Amino acid sequence: MADSVDPSILLPRDGTGRYLHLKLKRFASIEDLSMPYAIKTWKQTPQDAEVDMAPSARSKCRDCQEPIDKGDLRFRLWLQCHKGCKNSAYFHSDCFYRYPETRKLESVQDIKGYQDMDEGIQKSIRASFGAMKKETDENIKSSQIDGEAAKEPTKKKRKVKKSS
Repeated sequence: MADSVDPSILLPRDGTGRYLHLKLKRFASIEDLSMPYAIKTWKQTPQDAEVDMAPSARSKCRDCQEPIDKGDLRFRLWLQCHKGCKNSAYFHSDCFYRYPETRKLESVQDIKGYQDMDEGIQKSIRASFGAMKKETDENIKSSQIDGEAAKEPTKKKRKVKKSS
């Protein structure tokens, strides 16, 4: 009988259960893909994110693993595997902004279905998205400052030779 393979080796996950091999915008364009199925998924879903009202309670949040209730605001990211195939991942509204790959979105205009939402929902999406981008920019600035401080050369004391 063949040895069984540990599935955690095949699909690595982080501590929260997120798949590490699924990334948003892994490939810049469809020209970077070589697999026919990956090209097909790109043509079927050219967008990277979507928003809608959950039509049922069957979808589960990728971040917190809890079901998304019927009628709740539901976000979807189209994450790409290492071959370029797109996989959908659903999120609660709050979980969507915490998910690291969401930070790769440029603006709320990148989210399909955003224009179809009520004005009040659009306003809350814009506010949450703006807060996420602001936090991301602050984290980048602080990491750059920390990086520059680490790169500053330390002054070495020169040894002075005593003349005899």
